[in-house]
Amino acid sequence: MKNLFTLVLLALLSLSSAAQNTIAQNAGIWAAVSGNSTTMGMGANGAVTLATGIAQGSALSGQAPVNLSGWTTAGNYGVAPGATGVTVGSTANMGLPAGRSLPVTVSSLIKPSSLGAGLKFLAKNAPFLGTGIAVYDLIKEIGFDASKNSDGTLTVTKLDATACTVAPCFNYRAYSGYPWAATKEIACTYAAAQFNAGVWGSGYNVSGAPNTAGTLCVYTGTKNGAAWSGSDPISTTPVSPVANPWLPSSEQALQDYIAAKSGWPTSASTKVDEAVRDAIQSGQTFEVNTPTVTGPASVAGPTNTTTTPAQNGQLAKSTATADTYNITYNNNVVNVITTTTTTVNDGTTTTTSTSTAEPAPESDLCKLHPESAGCTPLGAAPVAETIPSLNVPVTITPISFAAPTGCPVPYSGTITVLAFVKPWSFTFTPMCDLMTTLRPLFLALGAFAAAWLFMEGLKA
Repeated sequence: MKNLFTLVLLALLSLSSAAQNTIAQNAGIWAAVSGNSTTMGMGANGAVTLATGIAQGSALSGQAPVNLSGWTTAGNYGVAPGATGVTVGSTANMGLPAGRSLPVTVSSLIKPSSLGAGLKFLAKNAPFLGTGIAVYDLIKEIGFDASKNSDGTLTVTKLDATACTVAPCFNYRAYSGYPWAATKEIACTYAAAQFNAGVWGSGYNVSGAPNTAGTLCVYTGTKNGAAWSGSDPISTTPVSPVANPWLPSSEQALQDYIAAKSGWPTSASTKVDEAVRDAIQSGQTFEVNTPTVTGPASVAGPTNTTTTPAQNGQLAKSTATADTYNITYNNNVVNVITTTTTTVNDGTTTTTSTSTAEPAPESDLCKLHPESAGCTPLGAAPVAETIPSLNVPVTITPISFAAPTGCPVPYSGTITVLAFVKPWSFTFTPMCDLMTTLRPLFLALGAFAAAWLFMEGLKA
């Protein structure tokens, strides 16, 4: 039963670990230890070690945000933009045997959907929006604009990237019958689609975007399965500059655009790391993917040397042992293998041997979790007090409650009205006869009810 309880508890710890990868201002990284493996993650419960005392088990210590060039500090985390998204990370020391520690970095990408929702939340809850506010500068950087309304909502607009705002401005098309477009790219893409739609005959398959670097739309692809290329001249017509290139948009469109970005520039101009920092420090949480743990491949352990003095013609002998903790990383799981190197010098030869031992997992629940209520020492029970006794004589006199066995005697009397006297009588005999006839039925019903109650009790 004890082993079963231990397995159930460890399973619950694993389930709770999976649900805690949500970062917040005061959150840290957690570690769940089992045997020689440590699973790490990021949790809103702060710097909490879920299990300690197993194998290399000691709590995480010295937690701090990743503080590298290009990273922005946000609470217990460092934040950095990158080609695959926005990364958050923390550093800590993981305990090893013999008082050694392993410095690790735990980092993860913020989920894109959570990034979009979190930054929109920050924009809506910022005291004001304007230049110098990181989230506002970020919104402008990605081609949007936003202003706060008195009811807490945002008025969002998006820059029309195809609009020409400074003369000379032109519209473009690749064939006289085609519609004019605001850019050469749009015009040539439309023309390429006409080939694929069979407007110019069957068998065309234009692949990729047309080349629009010069004055031609240049297409490449296949025709009837063979390599093909073609071109159309690009025509232009002058148009007036657009006075207002900003188009109406929405909060959801802004959130979706941020969530859909596959990456962020790593140049100093990006404001996404500062916006995430401000969101975290204002109390917003972000969901992150399963973290990645990195650190050194090995840590030197303790060494010990013993010497046997020369005696009885034997030369002096020395034995030196040195432990090395070899570390492997698999996403957010850290594995620790202890390797012991033994060197024996008997005065004439030196022998070196190496052994590897994986620490056995601890199975005693109270060693794993000494803080558990079931593992708290209860001490000795106090000596029970003597309870005095008193003998009181009691006399019991039985009283009979037997009911009459016969039918009640009839009632009779007279009724006098003026000078008229009318005798009357009431007999119980017909009712007694009926009850005598129904008596077996009532007995059977009582027996059935008793049997039903008995059976229901067995089922319960």
